[in-house]
Order: sequence, then structure tokens, then C-alpha cells
Amino acid sequence: MQSMQNKTADVSDATAWESHYTAWAIDDGDFGESLAELRCAALQHIEERHRTPTFGVDHIARELYISRRQLYRAFPDSGGIANLIARRRLASAEDLLVGRPDLSLAEVAGRSGFSTAGVMRAHFRRQYGVTPQQRRDAILRARQQTI
Repeated sequence: MQSMQNKTADVSDATAWESHYTAWAIDDGDFGESLAELRCAALQHIEERHRTPTFGVDHIARELYISRRQLYRAFPDSGGIANLIARRRLASAEDLLVGRPDLSLAEVAGRSGFSTAGVMRAHFRRQYGVTPQQRRDAILRARQQTI
């Protein structure tokens, strides 16, 4: 009896997935309003969940019932959806680096969604050409000079 219920749930889940997938389908580049909705929904997911280290492209695709490829195609000028997640995490980390100088780099990394301080450091070096500590010091120095 239970296996019959599971099969029924699988069919209804598959039907729901297919209807959502069809609604978000990205075919030949004529995205129209559905692309705007898709992008808005993806950005909302990033904003709400970027602080979770395990959050990534797969989570967004699953939540929106689309493939990873479709998700990447929706953001062609942004360097991809993973880049948007990383940039949001960097912005969050930068806010904490400056706003909470009492936090260690490991704490900033964790609160910003990076899995480790080392991963955050690599992203900072790639984006800004400096380490998070160097970035923190430069911003704090600049603020003190304007006071």
C-alpha cells in the first residue's frame, strides 16, 4: 500500500515539475516576460540564501524547476549564476569586514556564506586583487581620512 502511495506522489511531483519547467522553458532566446520573472526569482533566492555555505546553483535550479543550463542562460552578461552568488557573498563579507571589525575573518566568511576563510580569501583575491584583511584595512583607512 505504501509503495502505491509513493508512486502516486512521484507522478504528481513529476507533473508539477513538468508544468513549472514548461513555464520557465528557455528555447531560442525569445524569453519575453518569463525571463524577467525567472531572473527575479533567481535573484530573490540568492538574496535570501546566499549566507548558507551549501547554497548554490543546483539549489536555485531545483527550487525554480529548471535545469542548470537554463539558469546560466538566463544570466549571460553576469558571468553566470555562480558568479552572482559569489558577488553577493563578497558584498556581504565586505559589509561585515567594515561594519564589524571585531569579527575574525573566519566568522566573516561563515556569516557571508563562504565555506571557509580560505575560500573567501580566494574570491577576494580574484575579485579585488587583495586579501580580505587588506581590503578591510584599506576601507577603514579611507574612512578615517574622510573624518
